[in-house]
Amino acid sequence: MIIIPGLVFIYVIYRMINKNQKYVLNDIFWTISLWALMFINYYTCGIEYREHVSVSVILYIVLCISMYIIAHIGSSKINFKYRESKYYLDKHFKTIPVSLAAISGAFIYIVYIIANNNVIIGITRTYDTSIISTLSLLLADFSPFVWYYELIYSLMYGMKIPKHAFITILAYCFIPIFYAGRGVYVSIVWNTVLIIFYFKRDKISKAIGRIKKTIKSLGIFMIFAIILVIGYSVFIGHSRYGSDYVHHFEVVANCKVSNSTMQILSYFGIFALPLLNAMFYFSSAIVKVGMIFNYYSGPYLHGFYQLNYISRRFPELYSQYEKVTSQIIQIMVEHRCPLFYSAFDTGIGMSIYDFGRIGTVVVLFAAGWLAGRNYRHYLMYRTSYFVFFQVIICEMVMTSTQLSPLYDNTRAYPVFISLMMCFIVMFLNRCSHKTS
Repeated sequence: MIIIPGLVFIYVIYRMINKNQKYVLNDIFWTISLWALMFINYYTCGIEYREHVSVSVILYIVLCISMYIIAHIGSSKINFKYRESKYYLDKHFKTIPVSLAAISGAFIYIVYIIANNNVIIGITRTYDTSIISTLSLLLADFSPFVWYYELIYSLMYGMKIPKHAFITILAYCFIPIFYAGRGVYVSIVWNTVLIIFYFKRDKISKAIGRIKKTIKSLGIFMIFAIILVIGYSVFIGHSRYGSDYVHHFEVVANCKVSNSTMQILSYFGIFALPLLNAMFYFSSAIVKVGMIFNYYSGPYLHGFYQLNYISRRFPELYSQYEKVTSQIIQIMVEHRCPLFYSAFDTGIGMSIYDFGRIGTVVVLFAAGWLAGRNYRHYLMYRTSYFVFFQVIICEMVMTSTQLSPLYDNTRAYPVFISLMMCFIVMFLNRCSHKTS
């Protein structure tokens, strides 16, 4: 049963990042840790899948992860001798205009959705939209940038976190309630916790003594936020699946929840569903990768399956996207789990849709190389925006255990916007450094 080994694993991870600050924003550490947890979950959770994961699938997953790590290490090898550079200056970027735009976008989006749809909280997941709702949601997606940037900069330089940063992220957190989304909350909590742990033992902060009180307050705030996310997951799960949730999961993935697991889950009351939900998601993801690896043989979209918000805008690309979807559904129907097509494919599985088995290995090598280059700059300069870049990369690693970090627009758009804003901040700092 996953409970005991899972808790032990989480405790070990907590001790490692609490003791050594270098692990907190190391995407290699999180890649190994999260995939290890998924394999532990698969072999101990007591969910028996009709489609077994073969040795060749396990070796392929290990190969993909190894290519990412090898490329990352090769790219991040640096001479740690300090040198002044164009990145030295780290002036504060005023986020109030961005914050006002994001809050306005969130408000307009929520009002539009409520006014034009019959919203049932926890159940309704699709809505009638328009150019107004699309643009307002795009503005709202600037919110995570405001929160993470102000949080990082304030902790790095011993300043108070501005009130507008709190207001902005709270306004943004109301949006997922209307489409029963939990991924956004997981990402916000994950990134904020990483930042807190990073600065808890950080030696680069310019005012480490003054931020201890802020860290403590944030810690209490995040415990409260985690409790709310768990409570929301309980509400969403029971609203979506009802009392017969075990049968739902068994039908979706053609699996069987063992009697021993059912017995243990019975002790958790209303929390049994989110616990089973987590066990199912993070064990079925490995099964889904195995099915994609074994049975999917094209067509391949060369990146446009993951970038579905682009392929949907062009008829020829969208027809290819539909062919991929049809092929996935056909594979799942042939193996008696038609609803499993919408389960977590992971970043590896989705890359196979785009680039094939060999191409996925190459793509992950390239991704590791790019991530390693940022890690090198992050270690050398430790400015707020390189810390920000590293936080986003760690978030993408976490997301890739479920879906491609580029696929789900509720996560991809905020990531793209955050990266774009970081480049703008970096460019403005470089210009300021040249004129000073």
